[in-house]
Amino acid sequence: MKNLYRQTLFGATLLTVLSGLLFDLWGDHDHDFDPLRFVRRPANVQTRDDADLLSGWIDTVDNSWEVGKNHERVRVAFRKIVADARQSTVRIFQGSEQIAMGTILDHRGHIVSKSSEFKGGETLICQTSDGRRRSATIVGRIVDHDVILLRAQNPEGLNPVRWANDSEPLVGSLLATPHLGKVPLAVGVVSLAKRNIPNNGVLGITLADTVDGPFVRDVIVRSAAEEAGIHKGDVVVRVNAEPVADSIELVNLIGKHLPGDRVQVQVRRGNEELTVPVHLGRRADLDQENLNFQNFTGSELSFRRTGFAEVIQHDTFLLPEHCGGPVVDLSGGVIGINIARAERIASFALPAATIRQCVDRLLADQADSSLAKTASASN
Repeated sequence: MKNLYRQTLFGATLLTVLSGLLFDLWGDHDHDFDPLRFVRRPANVQTRDDADLLSGWIDTVDNSWEVGKNHERVRVAFRKIVADARQSTVRIFQGSEQIAMGTILDHRGHIVSKSSEFKGGETLICQTSDGRRRSATIVGRIVDHDVILLRAQNPEGLNPVRWANDSEPLVGSLLATPHLGKVPLAVGVVSLAKRNIPNNGVLGITLADTVDGPFVRDVIVRSAAEEAGIHKGDVVVRVNAEPVADSIELVNLIGKHLPGDRVQVQVRRGNEELTVPVHLGRRADLDQENLNFQNFTGSELSFRRTGFAEVIQHDTFLLPEHCGGPVVDLSGGVIGINIARAERIASFALPAATIRQCVDRLLADQADSSLAKTASASN
């Protein structure tokens, strides 16, 4: 009986191994099929027809373009396209948690990423495609674009990004988001041309004007005001020490700030005046019906997803921790960095030209600071 059991177990194990080998052989053969042969036009003449052609092929694999474009067979077809960019991509960890991706800029170890994902307090670690990990320090931030510049220690062997030749991709162009592996993280299509995404930091209250100032008629559930402890019946008298006469002044003062910014709101509650620190929220989150839908679909969004002077919108499915890394066109050139998962089917990328301007400003500020320190020391 024991011999029969051993023979059966050995036979089952052998069958599993052979099945795996056959599956791998089939997979390798299948990966030779290149769906991008349908859409290999120059990047500057792509149209949404390119996406439609690829969609027609993927319909034979999956039941829709939205699911099918991230099917492994599609992503595998982009291996050569992301081959360079993945070597310029890093995963950034704070402690044991991945907080963002990053894009290597030069041989000195400068790396750009999404600023609002960096909360501080723990050592930053950047992991490259060869598996190496390097600690990194913060050089500076540009809040307007949500950009942070890091510098990795021991930069030897880092591969700077290769920017795309074209200024920006056309609507309908295919894009790929690399990560550290040979196959891209995700594939998407440019859905809107470069545009402005205005600021929308909000408290989350409704107001009425009184002789004493703007009166809080109601506090929206789960808003920044509720979390901070602003109450119905409070009268707002100052924001960051600036007097507030009416609701219009209050809205204008708050509107100058971005979601996540910390402001000091002074309120009168009965006979008492209190200063309430508030981390401003997002206007989109005040739409509870939409927020519940996002939660239902499991579509986690970036906290900072507004307040950008210019972004390229594409429909790549990303998570917040996937932002900060490069996104490439069909030539393999980097057209920008992913800066926000904005909606269920919308992600934003900062254009390459914007990134270069941000980095130039930060490096110039760093140089000026170094000169000032040197001059001070010599005096």
